[in-house]
Amino acid sequence: MSRVLLVTTSTGAAGAERVVEALARGLAAPWQVEVAYLTGEPSPLDRRIAAAGVPVHYLGGVRHRPLRLLRELRARIAAVRPQLVHTHLHHANVLGAWALPRGAPTALLQTVHVIEGRRRPLRPVLDRIAARRAGAVVAVSQSVQQHLRELGIADARLRRIRNGIDLARCGPDADSATARAALGVEPRAPTLVAVGRLDRQKGFDLLLAALVPIAAQQPRVQLLVAGEGPERTRLQQRAAQLGVGGRVHWLGHRDDVGQVFAAADVVAFPSRWEGFGLVLAEAGAAARPVVAFDLPPCREILVEGETGYLVARGDVGALAHRLVELLAVPARAAAMGRAAREHAVAAFDRARMVSEYAVLYRDLLSGRRTPSR
Repeated sequence: MSRVLLVTTSTGAAGAERVVEALARGLAAPWQVEVAYLTGEPSPLDRRIAAAGVPVHYLGGVRHRPLRLLRELRARIAAVRPQLVHTHLHHANVLGAWALPRGAPTALLQTVHVIEGRRRPLRPVLDRIAARRAGAVVAVSQSVQQHLRELGIADARLRRIRNGIDLARCGPDADSATARAALGVEPRAPTLVAVGRLDRQKGFDLLLAALVPIAAQQPRVQLLVAGEGPERTRLQQRAAQLGVGGRVHWLGHRDDVGQVFAAADVVAFPSRWEGFGLVLAEAGAAARPVVAFDLPPCREILVEGETGYLVARGDVGALAHRLVELLAVPARAAAMGRAAREHAVAAFDRARMVSEYAVLYRDLLSGRRTPSR
């Protein structure tokens, strides 16, 4: 058996954490997997990993005590004695690179999930140094791959593996009326859904602003927001200021995201920046069309005019216009949803993702060069 230690920055249920879960639960023999989280308290997602028989380790804080955490990560690597360490997200990638001494027999693989949209000059420098210590670096999209090239990471180290999703979790068979009743939504109300972490990156403030002109044309419209995060209180206050507070249902974290999508007529994806955009694929698997800002990774997932619409980044008016258009013509939304389901099944099955990572693991452990693609 080959031991693999998956290391990610935090617990939770964002895209990177769900990829870690898929790998932890999906990798079969000869892989013996353990998972380490740098930050966070136990969550439903990592409890599912543990329930599947995969050892899970919580190492403590990262932002305020990086040196202590580095020692803890080194100790965990020494205890597990993995043949391969696979890190995810910036903090885990950087600390993982320094936790392994040069010349160690353990292979190091990094996955980069997001292109940072905030001005943080030190981050690309650390990313570049960390990547040079890895046997390979995985980009989850073409745009992330190009970003890594611009950082100076050689093609010989790069590999692109698109994220995958649990198609059954987001299946289109959930009953819309039942889902709406369970979530407290009026059965016939035009309903938008948005899913994600409640922070600035995800752009929920922009969606709330778009809800004002949407409500002027669709007076019964409702918005369901599934997710938690540091901006929840501020967003609730902003909704009230805009006069749309009564239209927004704050659902908090939901494990039953398929039920949430089932309640939707249309899904909104207002992110300011992304590395992949797992929610786009999940909404497609649920047979729901999406309106999103035109970010490079979104172009790789959403088929413009077929599975949804892309609008200019940050253009609240354009976002509102396309959402109203689909709410007003349910037949068009349903047709786009069917096309989105077909596309998701063909392109984003997580079994494909797990298989591609398993091949890469074997290449790294055998010393074969990993081609960029």
